[in-house]
Amino acid sequence: IRADVFGKSVKTLQCEDASVLGAAILAACGVGAYRSPEEAASVMVQVKDVFEPDQSSYNVYQEKLLLYRDLYPRLKELNHRLR
Repeated sequence: IRADVFGKSVKTLQCEDASVLGAAILAACGVGAYRSPEEAASVMVQVKDVFEPDQSSYNVYQEKLLLYRDLYPRLKELNHRLR
């Protein structure tokens, strides 16, 4: 769904906890195993899947976004009164 919403390829990683992976990348740089975080990431980050956007779904999401942007200002006060 994310690929369709944003119209961009979405990659998932083998490592499910990005914060742990980021810490490991910085630690590897800190001990001199790599010269930069970019170099470490190029070796340590492994892509699991790539999801490509479906153009027709992206177009539908874009139409809905335009509708939302038009409706929100009109309904903002009414929604506030509903609370």
